[in-house]
Amino acid sequence: MSRIFLTGAFGNVGRHTLDQLLEQGHEVTCFDLSTRETKRCARPYQSRVKIVFGDITRYSDIVDHLSSNDAVIHLAAIIPPASERNPDLSQQVNFIGTKNIVKAMARHPRNGQLIFASSVSVYGRGQDPHTLRTLGDSLHASDNYTDAKIKSEGEIKAKLQNWTILRLGVIPPLLQLKFDPMMYELPLSTKIHFLHPKDAATAFVNCIDNDAVRQKTLLIGGDETCHMEYHTYLNRILRTLGTALPPDRCFTLAPYYSYWMDTMESQQLLCYQQHSFQDFIGEIAQKWGWRRGVVDYLSPFIERWMERKSSYGQ
Repeated sequence: MSRIFLTGAFGNVGRHTLDQLLEQGHEVTCFDLSTRETKRCARPYQSRVKIVFGDITRYSDIVDHLSSNDAVIHLAAIIPPASERNPDLSQQVNFIGTKNIVKAMARHPRNGQLIFASSVSVYGRGQDPHTLRTLGDSLHASDNYTDAKIKSEGEIKAKLQNWTILRLGVIPPLLQLKFDPMMYELPLSTKIHFLHPKDAATAFVNCIDNDAVRQKTLLIGGDETCHMEYHTYLNRILRTLGTALPPDRCFTLAPYYSYWMDTMESQQLLCYQQHSFQDFIGEIAQKWGWRRGVVDYLSPFIERWMERKSSYGQ
């Protein structure tokens, strides 16, 4: 049993990671921002974990909690589009927050393992000379989010000895499927490398005490059945929810930073690819339940409403 400090514990990947850590008998300290949503998600875990609510941008909020952990799984981040609406806050959380984690870990003699959530987006927009992204491909900061991820990777490698960086594919939430106009900011031809949130959690948990991944950066995505274009990916999800894909004119043509990745090495080391995109679709259908009939009945109105939310199709 290891002592684990988990940031972003009550987010999309965080909750699945927490569940798997507890299943394996680890002792977990959960760190997250205090909000109504995180407090609601934390409630079922109160008797099984130590919960710390704080602000990762404040070094004083985390330093005392990082003195005696075997590993830190660092998931806390502001993701697009929120990261681009508030660039200052994005840099504070995504980069300064990581610097605080690194500084606190380096301060203590018992310097445990840092497992960091990075992203396939660090390869930049429109930089796609290969079918599969590899670790040898160059990085390109193309917005606040990717800039902070690239700088965070550099900070970790420069200051710590025991680290693992996981560059993650596309991980949609299972529970909070809400309409977001951000969906129009990807061209329909974008390559989507789907990653089930449970498989992402498995990858993080399987890094713990794993000498084979020490000082390694790994590409994390589903198997080859999880390679698809955005058109297919979005259409399957919307059809499952009971509505249709908006017309092509609603979507941008500007390139986005999403690619298929070579995950052979990461799968060999972490054995995390256990769920398919079809599994995810089935879980959505089950959770959506009776709502699908309502959406299906109202679909003509919902589809027109969705079209009006696009800034491209007017």
